[in-house]
Amino acid sequence: LRAQGLSVDGFVDSAAVAVAALSPGRNALVLELGLHHLAATAVDSSNQTRRRRAVISDSGGLMELYEAWLDLISAAMVKRTRFDPLHNAVSEQQLFDALPALTKDAAANGSATATVTVRNERFDVALSRDQFTEAALPIYREILRLLHALRPAGAPMTLVMPRVVTEFPGLRELLESFVGCELVALPDGF
Repeated sequence: LRAQGLSVDGFVDSAAVAVAALSPGRNALVLELGLHHLAATAVDSSNQTRRRRAVISDSGGLMELYEAWLDLISAAMVKRTRFDPLHNAVSEQQLFDALPALTKDAAANGSATATVTVRNERFDVALSRDQFTEAALPIYREILRLLHALRPAGAPMTLVMPRVVTEFPGLRELLESFVGCELVALPDGF
C-alpha cells in the first residue's frame, strides 16, 4: 500500500459494514461461509453499528460441504449405475462444477438429477432435497451452533448471510428454530 502512496488508518469489520448498510433496526448475527471455515459475528446496531463478538469454526466451510455432497452423489451413482464418478478426474470435475445448480434445483423443486458424461456414456442419478440435507447436516449443525453461541436467549435478531447459503437444501427450515428472527439474504457481491 505504501508503494501506491496509500496509508492504512484502520480496519473495518465486514460484518459490521454489511449490517450498517442494511440498517435492520435491530442487532444482527452475520454468517460467513469460507472455503475451509465458518464464522459468525454478532453486530450491535442499537446506537452505533459495531462488532460485539465473533466465533470461528475450522470445521465446515464450502469445501467440506461440497465434499459431503460429492460423496452422496458418488454413493448413489455407484449403487444405481455401477459407475464411480470420483475415480475419474473429468467426471469428478463435472459434478463439482454442477453442485451449485444441483443443490439450488433440489432446494427449489424437491429433487435434482446429477449427470456425468464420460467417453460418450451418460450416467444419471436422481437425488431428493432430503438426501442433500442429510449429507449436509454436520455442516448445518455447526452453523446453528455458531449462531446459537452468539444469540442471547430468545432475543429477536436479524440473521444475515449470503443468498447462496440460504438456498442450500434444508438449511432455511433449520433456521426456523430461531423464533423471532428475520433472515436477510445478501446478494452476491454485497
